[in-house]
Amino acid sequence: MMSGEMWLGVISLVISTVSSVGLFFVGIQLSKIRDLKKQLHDAAAAIIDARFVSHTAQITGAIEMINMVVREVKQRVQDGDDELDHYSDERQKLELKTQTQIASLKEWVMTNCSTRSDFEKLEQRMTGLMNQVGRSLARYPQREE
Repeated sequence: MMSGEMWLGVISLVISTVSSVGLFFVGIQLSKIRDLKKQLHDAAAAIIDARFVSHTAQITGAIEMINMVVREVKQRVQDGDDELDHYSDERQKLELKTQTQIASLKEWVMTNCSTRSDFEKLEQRMTGLMNQVGRSLARYPQREE
């Protein structure tokens, strides 16, 4: 028969064996949980990367659209500036032509209307014409703005 100490030794051995086996299985489960956490982390990182790539592509597309619009506006401004330069050149040519014609007209008036009485007659005639235009305009009612 077994003595009390022996029973205690056997019980201690059984408890020790059961707890060792239990700890072994707990270790296996912990290892599986760590693997699952790693897989979950990798899957989440992949999803985030995919979304980041998608958003980056959308942002890049939007930036390209903005750049295209800016280039078009820049080209239109350049075209308008070139056209404005053209009109400015045309205006200067017209001013020069007009000044030349006025100078020629003054010279003609000086040579052909050389007497003071001619200038006085011209001035009276111009005053008369201006008065006539004023009277003609007075007949029409003025519009209120």
